[in-house]
Amino acid sequence: FASLHIMREECIEEPETLKKRRYIQQSFISGYEGKILEDIAGNMLYTRHIPDSYEAGKHIDAARFVMIIAAFEWEFRRVYPDGIPRNEKQKQIEEKATEEIENLIQNSTGKLKNKYKFLKRLIKSDPLQIEISQIGKDFDEIVGIFGKFLYHMNGEQLSYSEMGQRLGDQRNHFAHGDLDKEFIGTSLLDLIYMEFILYAMQLRRYGVSKTSIQKAINQLFERHVMINDG
Repeated sequence: FASLHIMREECIEEPETLKKRRYIQQSFISGYEGKILEDIAGNMLYTRHIPDSYEAGKHIDAARFVMIIAAFEWEFRRVYPDGIPRNEKQKQIEEKATEEIENLIQNSTGKLKNKYKFLKRLIKSDPLQIEISQIGKDFDEIVGIFGKFLYHMNGEQLSYSEMGQRLGDQRNHFAHGDLDKEFIGTSLLDLIYMEFILYAMQLRRYGVSKTSIQKAINQLFERHVMINDG
């Protein structure tokens, strides 16, 4: 039992969207509702990329692009808090590089020292392309069915490494202030698919089953993809 208090009276009403059931049904997240709502209230679940209305969600601009990628990186860090697992050779190289840069830090001052500290942080960071490729391996079993269909309908083929490269290039594009330029290649298509991936990452973290996640995405985005209940 609980009491619902409306904190913000102004809201966008979308009765047609609700009639079409363009939302995640409670039955798909049954048993996890409490934890999900608790995390939303405590800002532990990233929701800033979600548009204010379904209609607004049909449009993607530079600001929306940045928020969706930020949401992915937030969720990625929760899946891999220590970064992508490295093999021994990679670990040795990173340790050696860290040691060398630490020596440079200790023997420098001012702005140069700060620059070395910045470079040190980059040693164990993963490029967006590598992060997306890793998530592709982890979540393709859940969302791949939507990705393959989406890209096929647009005359393209799904490749997580290429997707990561395009989105990384697009982010750099915006970072350099080129906000008036067109989206690079099929990066707009990549961003649409990224929204599916985000829902899969978030719902999976709570323990929602593969089938329920697929049904939730299918309904929310009106994909009309055949889901196997097995």
